[in-house]
Amino acid sequence: MAAGRLVTATDVDHKVPISVSPERRLDISNLQSLCRACHRAKTANEQRIN
Repeated sequence: MAAGRLVTATDVDHKVPISVSPERRLDISNLQSLCRACHRAKTANEQRIN
C-alpha cells in the first residue's frame, strides 16, 4: 500500500538488494511482499542507481 493502492502481493522483495548485502539474502527481516508492478519499478530504480 506504499503507492496508495491496495492490491494483492505477488512477489517477495529484498529490501536491501542481494547485490548490496548478500549475507542478508535469507534474513526474513530483509523481505517484503510487493505487487509485480511495484517490484519491477523498485528493481529498475535500484539498477539505475548501481
